[in-house]
Amino acid sequence: MEIGLHSVGGSTLVDKHEASVVEHLLMSGEKVLMTIKQRKFGPGGDFITPTTLAATERRLIVVYRTSFGIRKYYEAIPYRRITSVRIEHGIFSSSLHLHVLGVESDKLMSTGKFEGVIDGLRPEEASAFGNFINKKISDASPEMQRDLDIEPAATDIFCSSCGMKELSSSKFCRNCGAPLITK
Repeated sequence: MEIGLHSVGGSTLVDKHEASVVEHLLMSGEKVLMTIKQRKFGPGGDFITPTTLAATERRLIVVYRTSFGIRKYYEAIPYRRITSVRIEHGIFSSSLHLHVLGVESDKLMSTGKFEGVIDGLRPEEASAFGNFINKKISDASPEMQRDLDIEPAATDIFCSSCGMKELSSSKFCRNCGAPLITK
């Protein structure tokens, strides 16, 4: 496994131990570029079962711990499925809120944690990690439309017979039934 090194304020954002926790999930040629771990102490922290995020060039891997840290749940999310990342800064800690296509937000999981919310992060690390993920999302956007067969947003057109406003995806006017000509 290869580990890329990124730093913020002099501290490296790749914890080699946390990167090794996801090593068995990596695909051929995939590298861990950044890791971030929920603090054990402080607001939003989790002393016994802190959550870890590992970012690769292809996806985000979330490691949820339970049973006093003995059991681990892994969730691998391709960047094209992440629709947004919100960074919340508090007085003493920060949170990342991940919105994933097809996942109900703030759903309580069997681990006792809310899906998509990682609390108890150091503010500078949360900002750097959130910005990194947002960059990966923007890089994946053209792929997302193609892979998920998302059509571009429809635009308004007007019927040439009666002047009724219609969507460009319509084939016939809802008012008079005349065929709509789209260019």
